[in-house]
Amino acid sequence: MLKSLADGTAAAAAKVRDDVGVNAVFQSVFCNDWRLPVHSFAELEVYRRAAAAFAPDVKVNALGWRAITGCIGWPDPARNPQHPLQVHGAPPLLMLSSRHDPATPYAWSQAAARQSGSTLLTYDGWGHGAYFKHSPCVTKAADDYLITGELPARGTHCPAVEPGTAQARAAGPKPPSTIGF
Repeated sequence: MLKSLADGTAAAAAKVRDDVGVNAVFQSVFCNDWRLPVHSFAELEVYRRAAAAFAPDVKVNALGWRAITGCIGWPDPARNPQHPLQVHGAPPLLMLSSRHDPATPYAWSQAAARQSGSTLLTYDGWGHGAYFKHSPCVTKAADDYLITGELPARGTHCPAVEPGTAQARAAGPKPPSTIGF
């Protein structure tokens, strides 16, 4: 296969997959980067019961649950645990965040933007990520930044775009085909 690829054979190139999942590396990156207050399944059960008592109608987030349970018994200490960001000498940074992101809470984006001095552009919609939400406002601001380096005004909010609408289907860039992106 590698020789065929090196020779430029089209048939070999057609067999190559570009859909390597992010999930293949997620757990090791997460466990090496996060110091969690959960060290055993018994301790996790205490947290689960407390959460169920506090918010009985809210179920656990599957990604969060898998991340935490996957780190119980992890053999290595966190090498890059959470810490306040200290960004010096960087160009002006643009950070995008969805207001109602179930995987990365908006408060995290606010904290990261504040600590790094970034400009936070808020998509007032839902879902993980902000760029591929078919929002002309987000797309223009992000593309302008990437092409010209010009940041939107601090505190810029872009309205949500209802998923499945003609506007959503027609507008905006499409995400890459890589699974897990």
